[in-house]
Amino acid sequence: LSQRAHSIYHFFRHWASTVGPNSIHSPFVFQFYFEVLKRKTKPLEEAERLRKNFLNSHEEVLIEDFKSGKTTYQKLKVAAAGSLSKKSFSSFLQRLCNFLEVSIALETGTNLGVNTHYLAKAHFMKRVATIEGNKILATEAQKGFLKSNLVNVDLVNGLIQNKLTPTLKK
Repeated sequence: LSQRAHSIYHFFRHWASTVGPNSIHSPFVFQFYFEVLKRKTKPLEEAERLRKNFLNSHEEVLIEDFKSGKTTYQKLKVAAAGSLSKKSFSSFLQRLCNFLEVSIALETGTNLGVNTHYLAKAHFMKRVATIEGNKILATEAQKGFLKSNLVNVDLVNGLIQNKLTPTLKK
C-alpha cells in the first residue's frame, strides 16, 4: 500500500495508544476506537499461509522497478520481505472495511495478494478490484486467489496509469 496509507495507520496507532476511552466524546470515534483500533482479531489463516510460503520461497523471480526502470532477478522471499505489510496492518484493513461496511474496494499495488485476501474476506465485500504492474507478482497473487477460491477478486495486470480508468468503469 501507499506510504500515505501507512502514515495514516501509524497515526491512528499512536493516537490509540495515547488517547483513553474516557477522553473520546464522539460516538463515531468511540465506536471506531474500540471496533477498529483496539479490537484484536485473529489473522486470516489462508492469507498468513501464503505470507509464510512467500517468505520461505527460494524461487527466483523477475522484479521490475517501474520507478527506476530496472529489472532484476530476486528470490521471492527477498521480494516478499521487502514489500509485504505486517499482519497487524492487514488485519486493520479488514477491520476498517468491516466497520465502514465497504462492499467495493480498489487496491493499487496487489503485490503478492496477501492484503487482497484480507480485503476480499471482509464481511460486506462484494468485489475487490486490484491492479499490479509486475506480471510475475500478479501471477503469484492470482495463484493464491484461485487456491483460496476468492471469487470476488478482479486482478488487473498492467501499469496503473493505463489500467485505473478502465478498472473504475467496470
